[in-house]
Amino acid sequence: MMNKQTMLRALVALVLFTGVAAAAAGEELTVQMVVQGVLESDTGVRSSQNRVLQAQERYRLALTGTQPRLDLEVRPYSRDQRRVPGGTGGTTVDTVTQSVGAGLQLTQRLPTSGVLSAGLDYGIELQGGDAATEWRQVPQVSFSWNQPLFGGGELIGTRVFQAGLRNTEIGLELARLQDRQSRNGVIREALQLFVQVANLRSTVELLEATIALLGEQLASAELDRQQGLISDTALLSLQVTLNGRREALFSTQLQLLQVEQLLARTIGRNTLEGEQLAGELPAVDLAVDLSGIEGAAGLTEVVQENPVLGSRELAIEQAERTITVNSAADRPSLTVFARAQPVYSSVRPERDSFGASFPDLFADDAGVQSTLGVTLTVPLLTGQQREYRQRIDELSRQSAVLERSDAERVLANQLRTLLTSRRFLEQRLGLIDTDLSYERQRVANEQTLLDAGVSTELRLREVRLDLRSRENERQRVTGELFLNSLEILTVLGDDLAARVAP
Repeated sequence: MMNKQTMLRALVALVLFTGVAAAAAGEELTVQMVVQGVLESDTGVRSSQNRVLQAQERYRLALTGTQPRLDLEVRPYSRDQRRVPGGTGGTTVDTVTQSVGAGLQLTQRLPTSGVLSAGLDYGIELQGGDAATEWRQVPQVSFSWNQPLFGGGELIGTRVFQAGLRNTEIGLELARLQDRQSRNGVIREALQLFVQVANLRSTVELLEATIALLGEQLASAELDRQQGLISDTALLSLQVTLNGRREALFSTQLQLLQVEQLLARTIGRNTLEGEQLAGELPAVDLAVDLSGIEGAAGLTEVVQENPVLGSRELAIEQAERTITVNSAADRPSLTVFARAQPVYSSVRPERDSFGASFPDLFADDAGVQSTLGVTLTVPLLTGQQREYRQRIDELSRQSAVLERSDAERVLANQLRTLLTSRRFLEQRLGLIDTDLSYERQRVANEQTLLDAGVSTELRLREVRLDLRSRENERQRVTGELFLNSLEILTVLGDDLAARVAP
């Protein structure tokens, strides 16, 4: 009976064999398809896009606050009972006033952070009780202007109002930058998995070819041992080498299975079974000449478009705008108000007639009563609170400046490291290309020797396997160079989706 380890190996081999067999007729998975799949299926990307839409709606909502607001007030019924002077001999009488009415109130925020209001109200009253019944029409117009003073360092200015709007707009810009950062992150992770799958598949194929060759070498060595040409120790050493390659193959197959499943989930698929990977990675145009920028000034200059740095810059501006907005708190305010209302004549022959209540309001001896006033409100005992608030706001601004400076330094150092790695990878690629030329020449020479009957087919396969190993190494370095380009583009603040999969 097979033990558990043998059964697990057989299962992995079966899964991989089935995937490879189906891949022969399946579609080819490209970098563009990976990018499209991860953008469509990743929940983080969709959540980030929703946050952008929410910020956009909040900004639009803030803009609607600058538009006029019209409110309708309806009073279906009101009853007021009170005792008032009016009886003979200085006595009082009980009166009951019943009324209905409606009003319109128009409010407009001003660029000076003030509020302008105008109102129109109309009511109908019926008064009765111990006195005679009386109908009254009660129209009224009103106006008010409330204006904060000394906000933003101005007696009456627009700085506070504009700072409030800008703060909301900054929220939208921050959401967009964070969305780009989120999309770049998931694209980079997905493509790392893509490159890893390609490398692991090539490694599996190379190990399988190596094991096949070692098996034939072991069979040939067994014949040599029987003839006394090699020792038992040499044969055992070859067997140990073969076992080591088999262990490596099993481990690599298991790792490949795990990474393929992870990549499939990342791009919204159940499996990668039946799909081959694109043979060549697309060329990535960095779109910036990065030669000769190793100095601190050059490095910090080219990372200014990074969304992290952009977010820190907006945080500084937001802190400064908040200082301006909060400067209007606990400040004096000026209120101007006016109200006008027509009044009846003191002589009304038909007070108890509802119909007469209308023309009586426009009689010759009717009048208008009005109220006009100006109020200045000055907060007292708030100086200490205002001082604390100013300190908090200034400390927030200083923290934002420090975070921005630190982010710039981190990004510059990250770019320096990436450029150093890139030069190393390019040099390594050049060395591998030289090795490949040598290995191809070895294969050609060995083929010539085989054709002349001087070499063997087994020896030719050994040389070809060396060439294949170098080709796999070149594939790995090319993949690392591709991922290095993605990292550089991310640091530079580019949109990877537009750059890699336009």
